[in-house]
Amino acid sequence: MARYYSAYGLRLRSEIDLLLPADRSASGEDIVIRLGEIDNLSSLPMTRGNDGVQYGFQGPDALVLHWDIIGSYRISSGREILIQPNTPLRYENLRQPLLGTVMAVALQQRGCLVLHGSAISVGGKSIIFTGDKGEGKSTLASWLNQQGTKLLSDDVCAMNCREGAPPTLRPSFPRIKLHADAMQFMGKNPADYPQVHPEVPKYVQDVSTEFCGKTQPVGAICTLRTGEKLSLEPLYGMEAMKEILRHMLINRFPDHPIELRKEIFSQSAYLSRIIPVYSLTRPRDLQRLPDIARLLEQLAARRFCRPL
Repeated sequence: MARYYSAYGLRLRSEIDLLLPADRSASGEDIVIRLGEIDNLSSLPMTRGNDGVQYGFQGPDALVLHWDIIGSYRISSGREILIQPNTPLRYENLRQPLLGTVMAVALQQRGCLVLHGSAISVGGKSIIFTGDKGEGKSTLASWLNQQGTKLLSDDVCAMNCREGAPPTLRPSFPRIKLHADAMQFMGKNPADYPQVHPEVPKYVQDVSTEFCGKTQPVGAICTLRTGEKLSLEPLYGMEAMKEILRHMLINRFPDHPIELRKEIFSQSAYLSRIIPVYSLTRPRDLQRLPDIARLLEQLAARRFCRPL
């Protein structure tokens, strides 16, 4: 039975339960998610990328992703996601890559600029936290969310980014993934929450009452880095653009068609030119989260001005 959901400003029709907000509108669908066999999968040349994912292109408009412990996904033109699961079929295992990397590819195919990061809403604008794996993007967003700041997205930050228009962030869905130590620091028992996947040591928290479901203008992008001292330093020109490119999820699959690569470069150049980009350096210490919050309050008080 088909189910309808709302995420990223899109209506999703899915054959599997996504545990997302239901969409009860009566008008069509933007992305169809279905189960089935992917044509010529066994003969498709695949390249192994980051995080154990393999990928291969079926023509200019379709990308196939494969995880050994989960299954394969074909994303076509940002409109259809076909899933060929490994047996036995377990929906909870299929959801993790589907709502993360797979959805990021579909959004990029639809023309969005997609960063690997988490985002919060401050003063009617979004602050996006990017950074390498393990830098604490979700932890920082979750702690701020617990202090009363609305969550916009976790893991996948999809933006409308077109020359001449203010970039805006599309809200994802009211869930956030955290490691056990971060949950315990925030007074939560990991055992009370579902695990992302039996082999992934993260837990899923529902934040329905602390979620912003409205598209927000992009206010600033902060790249998290580990260092001895807490600081927030502006990045300029090519340095800012390189940070944006480095944290684009689609760049995990560098062989995408030339037209898409040109679009990504153009979007990144435009975003880095009109949106302030900062390097947020801090010690890897959960006790410093209040200090980081105060630093971000100062950033918001400046109304996210482009650093000069």
